[in-house]
Amino acid sequence: MPATINAFQVGKPRLAEAYANTAAIGVSDCEKSFNGKSPIHADNIITHDIALILLAPCECDDKLITQTCSKTPYPAQCVSYIKANYKSNDVKGVAGLGIIMAQGFQLKAQAPKDILSTMLSAGKRPDIRIPIIACLGTYNYLINTAIPEAIDAFKLGIPRLAQSYANMASMGVSDCERRFNGKSPITNENNITHEIALILVAIAKQL
Repeated sequence: MPATINAFQVGKPRLAEAYANTAAIGVSDCEKSFNGKSPIHADNIITHDIALILLAPCECDDKLITQTCSKTPYPAQCVSYIKANYKSNDVKGVAGLGIIMAQGFQLKAQAPKDILSTMLSAGKRPDIRIPIIACLGTYNYLINTAIPEAIDAFKLGIPRLAQSYANMASMGVSDCERRFNGKSPITNENNITHEIALILVAIAKQL
């Protein structure tokens, strides 16, 4: 927040916007990490609302983002994820927003992948070793193959193909979570990546 204040003071609203986005996403991720058992739910709602208020002036100037995100399952999160990427300032069409959201999936998917890789290499939780290996393979495929293909599809003007890969990401994350039979060590991370995948599907459908 000090950096946000400084950005406003020196006349750099886009930089302030980026920091406000970081705050909104951070608070949302904090709340999700409790998996419905948050002891600070009310406080998180307040701070998240304040972060969105900070974004309001920029949202009004960018109708493309708000209109596109309003047609997704998670409008507020969609806006936050897209605006967290500084390249969103230069996007001219829905396909460009799809590319940014796909890149956001790649970024967020790195967290569960790293957790699973660390657990596997350290020999932790041998009772769930098989689903760890399976989910690790899923995330590797999504990060390195499926999502790059979706990005290429957006660039080439083939939205149905991009939608197909986005659906693949959504189903892959869901299958990953189910493999653990209630013992998943990455439920929070899976929830986040699944949310982004569903947003990506909704964006592709608009093309």
